[in-house]
Amino acid sequence: MIENVEIFMIYSGFTLFIVGAICCFIAVSFRFGVLCTLLGNTMLYLGTIFSRRTYEFMERVGISDFFNHDLDELKVKAVVTAVILMTFLWSVRWVKHFVVDGVFYFLFPNVIKPQIKKSKA
Repeated sequence: MIENVEIFMIYSGFTLFIVGAICCFIAVSFRFGVLCTLLGNTMLYLGTIFSRRTYEFMERVGISDFFNHDLDELKVKAVVTAVILMTFLWSVRWVKHFVVDGVFYFLFPNVIKPQIKKSKA
């Protein structure tokens, strides 16, 4: 069972790391890429170094039954979980842009983006 948790964490971490590394080369999504690579590295560490503690934590939470499947099915679930996590983080990013650039700019246009006045010389 610990091996299943280890495989799940490694596959999902590797997926996050690869997509994050690709996003680091795109200027618009550089910060998102850094966040994904950090999350991927964390999941890789949890899967390789702290696999027993991760399994014990998942038993306490009650999600250890999620890992009682065939290894091929577990690998697919790991990749899908990583994609769902990336989609959630990407949507949070766009909600943040909407709130900061949309609503706050509409309510307080001079505070968010101050106007620079030209001096008369």
